[in-house]
Amino acid sequence: MTTICFVVAEILLLEGISVESGHLKNWSNHRTT
Repeated sequence: MTTICFVVAEILLLEGISVESGHLKNWSNHRTT
């Protein structure tokens, strides 16, 4: 596994986590209101 592939995979993973957390926050906000 090359370093570039590892970096790309890590970036995609971090983006996915941030997107998921953002969706969860939006869900909780919609649920409370």
